[in-house]
Amino acid sequence: MDPSFIDADLWKALGSNLKLLWVFIGSIFILAFSLLISLGIIPSLAGSGHIPISPPGLAKLVVPLLYLTAGAASLAVVFVLVQVIPGIREIVVEIFGRIAV
Repeated sequence: MDPSFIDADLWKALGSNLKLLWVFIGSIFILAFSLLISLGIIPSLAGSGHIPISPPGLAKLVVPLLYLTAGAASLAVVFVLVQVIPGIREIVVEIFGRIAV
């Protein structure tokens, strides 16, 4: 079970995958925040009468922009997962070649 020597190339690959994982976490927070605002808070406030049901002017764009933000964040999540999973698998196989096939 001893891992093989981790050389500079493996450390570089680990660092780039770690950066992508941070992007993944950020995308998840953006997705959750925009969905919470657009599907939870705004309809609840409109239903209770704290904000008008038909907002004036530019306020009509808030919910569609939040939906677009949620869509972009979900695409970012999928992109990062597609990029990270094969890279992490290659690194684990390279370091723990005998047990991670």
